[in-house]
Amino acid sequence: MMRIVSADTMRKAEQATINRFGIPGQVLMETAGRACAEALRETFGGNENRTAVIVAGKGNNGGDGYVVARYLRGWGWDVSVRVVARKEEVSGDAALNLALLDPGLVRYCASAADLEPCFAEFRNAGVLVDALFGIGLKNQVSGVHADVVRMMNASGRPVVAVDIPSGVDATTGAILGSAVQADLTVTFAFGKMGHVLYPGRALTGRLVVADIGL
Repeated sequence: MMRIVSADTMRKAEQATINRFGIPGQVLMETAGRACAEALRETFGGNENRTAVIVAGKGNNGGDGYVVARYLRGWGWDVSVRVVARKEEVSGDAALNLALLDPGLVRYCASAADLEPCFAEFRNAGVLVDALFGIGLKNQVSGVHADVVRMMNASGRPVVAVDIPSGVDATTGAILGSAVQADLTVTFAFGKMGHVLYPGRALTGRLVVADIGL
């Protein structure tokens, strides 16, 4: 039986793991990203087109995506990373993992004009990885983020969401402006209420819950 929690409960579990048990956030991020990469490889690794585009934000969800990119690259995939932010906006554990990537794989897309070349990349990819927003999203998705969500949904390519499809409220399942339609969602430790409550359930696709040691 899958245990389902709210976004707040999940954040408290993460903080308890870090603060009470001394497991660094960087270790949790590494474990989460690796688990997501492994689920992606298991599902799509047999496809002829082993090209992945990681669409990442500036926070920890983006950091998980950078870890996914590193593992896929190590397994021989053709990988590119599109960061929907300026480089200086990425901080903390996410910045540490971004720094581990070959800079030639990374492009920063902080404006609509920056996104223009991405649609062709999305349509030619074997799989897209949605690492824009995690379970902490509260605001409506707008601007360049809404643009990239629409582009991912219109690409016709399979999408793997890291933790939860970006734009879905992790507690209520509500769509916050616009949201990614995922084929596979890899979440961590517990299922989230937004994975099973509609309309979020309809955007989650197949749900995999990965143990990351909380």
